[in-house]
Amino acid sequence: MKQFSFSKAILFSTLLFTGITGYSQKQEAIASSHLSGVKLLELGSVAPAIVPTGPAFSTFRSIFPSATEYHWYAEEKGNSSVYFKAQGKTNRVYFDKKGRISYSISYYKKEMLPFAILQLMNDKYPGKSIFGATEINNNAGTTYVLVLEGNTTWVDVTIAGNQVQDEQEWHKSRP
Repeated sequence: MKQFSFSKAILFSTLLFTGITGYSQKQEAIASSHLSGVKLLELGSVAPAIVPTGPAFSTFRSIFPSATEYHWYAEEKGNSSVYFKAQGKTNRVYFDKKGRISYSISYYKKEMLPFAILQLMNDKYPGKSIFGATEINNNAGTTYVLVLEGNTTWVDVTIAGNQVQDEQEWHKSRP
């Protein structure tokens, strides 16, 4: 198991919810693994900001009418994405050039997780609390990536189809 210091845990949790880290790009990689022909920006690159117009903007406004703090970005091949907040979630939604949603990534607190996921985590990881939740939606369905915290460990869990698909555990180091 890997060592994970408390200071790294603070940094990790801060970056997790900003959506600008390698962690969020891991979620984008998971989401894009189910999409053929969609290429994401290279790690560390930044998409140029754009003024929202056209079919993607129309789709966005009809599906997310309560969205606030939104910022649009140009992706490759005429695709676009929008980063925004709505209903207690921080979201990133990717659109194709026809304005259809390719996939979305949402970050939120454990209280917003479906009951079945909460029950699965409680049964499989007793004594660990959910520290952060990421939800990925695409044509293949919904995948959850959760960060669990125990007294001595952090566990990164990927759930698809209400079953744990991947798990990584780190030991917390003592100061």
